[in-house]
Amino acid sequence: ESGKKVRVAAVPQYPPEEWAQTVLNGIRAACDYYGYECDDFDCNGETNLQNNILQDCIVQGYDAIILQACDGTSQSAIVKEAQDAGIVVVDFDCLIMQADGTSNANASVKNNDTQGGADGLEVLVKACGEDATILYVQENPGIGSGVYRNNGLRAAAEKYPHLKLLTSRPSEGGR
Repeated sequence: ESGKKVRVAAVPQYPPEEWAQTVLNGIRAACDYYGYECDDFDCNGETNLQNNILQDCIVQGYDAIILQACDGTSQSAIVKEAQDAGIVVVDFDCLIMQADGTSNANASVKNNDTQGGADGLEVLVKACGEDATILYVQENPGIGSGVYRNNGLRAAAEKYPHLKLLTSRPSEGGR
C-alpha cells in the first residue's frame, strides 16, 4: 500500500541487558533511517510471554519481527504462523531451530558462538592456569547460541588434560 508505514517489532529475550540494548539501538537506528515504525517489547526471558507478544504482533499486522528467541527449538511454530500471515521474521543470536539444525526464519544474524566459547576458555586458562577448576553455566537446550558456546568451550578444553570443568544449569527466569 502506498503511504503505509512499515511496522517492525523488535523482541529480544532480555532488553535491559547491555548487549540487547546495543542491538535494539541498532534496530531503532535502521528503522529510523528507512522511515519504518519500530516497537520493541520486553518478555523478560519468558517463552510463554514472548509467544504472546508474537501472537499480538501477528494479530496487529506487523510487517516484520526481529526476534531473539527465548527457546529456539519450541518456537518454530509461532514463527511459521507469522510467516504464513505475511510477516518477515529475522532471528538473531538465539535462532529458531528446526530438527535439521537450520533456522526457519526468513533471515538470521548469528555470531560464531562455537569459536566464542573456545576463545572464552583460552582467556580463562591464561588467567587461571592449565590446571585450574572452571565452573561454567550451561545454557538451556533451546538457546542455540549458548549451546554452541558451551560446545566450543568443552572442545577447546580437550587440549588441557589437567583442567577441570564443572557445570551448572541456569535457574528459571531472567539471567
